[in-house]
Amino acid sequence: AGSAHIYMTTPKSDDSTREVFIPDGKWIDVWSGETVTGPKTITVSHPLNTSPIFVRAGSVVALAENMKNTSEKNWSNMTLDVYPSKDYSAKTTIYEDDTKTVAYKEGQSRTTDISMEYTDALPIDIAPAVGSFVDDFRGFEERTFNVRIHAREDFGAIQKITLNGSEISATIHQNVIICTY
Repeated sequence: AGSAHIYMTTPKSDDSTREVFIPDGKWIDVWSGETVTGPKTITVSHPLNTSPIFVRAGSVVALAENMKNTSEKNWSNMTLDVYPSKDYSAKTTIYEDDTKTVAYKEGQSRTTDISMEYTDALPIDIAPAVGSFVDDFRGFEERTFNVRIHAREDFGAIQKITLNGSEISATIHQNVIICTY
């Protein structure tokens, strides 16, 4: 049988610096918005109550509401954290089932595909949900998406945001564009 070794380093209480390996590509520090190009090892400085978290440029991260486990709340209110890139496109799938049984083996589940690919605009495509499952608590007819676009300087100013061809409003908070639909 094989064995695994895990090495962890914990910063001292007075030291908030850590070395982090950045894989190939462009990565965004979720706390500062700074872009780092890898592969390389960098030294980052974070307070002890946060961890260094980097998201690949061109990613869409789907988030459900804060909960202790995936069955605590339904997923009718989702947030999409969008990290745009002119170099990368993104695809992700939200997968849901009743969280209690193996009914998913008989096809009782729901998926929602999300994609983004930069052209002269930044289209974010949220496909209709496909499939269904039996669960009174988790079942819902409509979903709200809060879209947070983590804007970067190389994208310039937002001209307009449209949903199904109609312009919608958004707020900008600390260089993050937030719209709800």
